[in-house]
Amino acid sequence: MKVEMKRYFSKLLQSDLLKGNLIMFVGSMVANIGSYFYHFLTGRILGPDDYGILSSLISLTYFLVLPTTVVNVLIVKYTSALKEGKGFEAAIGFYYWLNQKIKNFGVLGLLFLLLVSPLITNFFHYSSVLLVVLVGIFSLISLFASINTSTLQGFSAFGAFSLVVVFQSLGKLIIGVIFLFLGFGVTGAVFSLPISMAATYFLSFLLIQKLVKKQRVEIPRKQPEVKVILKNCWPILVSTLALTSFYTTDILLVRHFLPAYEAGLYASLANLGKIIFFASNSVGLVMLPTVSGRQAKGEDSFRPLLLSFIGVLGISLSLSVLFFVFPKQVIIALYGRQYLTVAPLMGIFSVFMILYSLVSLMINFYLAISQIVMIKLGAIAAILQVFLIVFFHQNILQIVWVNIGVLTFLLTGLLFPFANSISSGDLRGKV
Repeated sequence: MKVEMKRYFSKLLQSDLLKGNLIMFVGSMVANIGSYFYHFLTGRILGPDDYGILSSLISLTYFLVLPTTVVNVLIVKYTSALKEGKGFEAAIGFYYWLNQKIKNFGVLGLLFLLLVSPLITNFFHYSSVLLVVLVGIFSLISLFASINTSTLQGFSAFGAFSLVVVFQSLGKLIIGVIFLFLGFGVTGAVFSLPISMAATYFLSFLLIQKLVKKQRVEIPRKQPEVKVILKNCWPILVSTLALTSFYTTDILLVRHFLPAYEAGLYASLANLGKIIFFASNSVGLVMLPTVSGRQAKGEDSFRPLLLSFIGVLGISLSLSVLFFVFPKQVIIALYGRQYLTVAPLMGIFSVFMILYSLVSLMINFYLAISQIVMIKLGAIAAILQVFLIVFFHQNILQIVWVNIGVLTFLLTGLLFPFANSISSGDLRGKV
């Protein structure tokens, strides 16, 4: 058994997975640092009350760009599979076909949002409907930009992908801070979102064109098989809705149920906790196309999952220790003393984010190998989270415990199929 394990990890360390992970890790870390400076600076300048508004608007964008998230996973999964199975031309053909088909959907979605924007403004107690409109414009542009970035990821062009996400993050930071210092308040911070995303779209488009010219292939105009692929989109929709709900529903419901000041405090706590997820997220970004490619060739998919799981767990635990030991120092350094009230909750909130990081990894793995039954479990957990928060929202701590309980239940269920195979020494981990 020990010899087998030694040989097993030796092969893992020699794989392209680690190389891709290194590139994605550096790019993701730089992008995440930019995003966090955006939150930290806006939080300091706006204060808890207005920062709660901004944070809930950003959480709202996560739901509005849900189609974008679905498209992201779809493109990464099938671009990598088509590239391995039928070559570059088939994969890039999928990209052009999807670009044409998605336009009408995006425009109709924006029009619908404009119609319901007064209702959204009233429910979340926003001061102006313009804030919701700006978020809608950002979501539309994000839909088209994501097609480009996900295609780069599907082709394992991790360097180009990292460049794009860093560009978007730093652009949002610079533009947002400029507007805040000019005195535009929350509106200025939100306005930076569509502007930076528009610039990101053009950069990613140029990188895609460079990739196509480098390969020198003729792009097919028709994609008959893609229609069949799109019929299977619902597992991606369900899984991304669940994953999005886990880290946005709490912020939105806190904005509705609790006072503005407490909503701002919770937003800062949630944003600090997300450091754990975003620090380890690059591992999952590399795993998805790797597993999809292996699955298309009929190869073992458990090896990249195991390495990815260990990587996510190691990164998450390391940061969690920091949150338990130095909560006050972290909050003062990043958000300022006006947010110190939530310092005692940072450690326990980090447990929630560790669970979320592992759940996200496992759900993406099941997506890559098309295990639909396990994805349904994520949807059940997301509904349970909403239900419990609606009934148990007396204070911030109560909501945090709801999140931990729901994700503990979910992660246990997602890992259950591997229990027997691993305990019996079968490293293939068949599910």
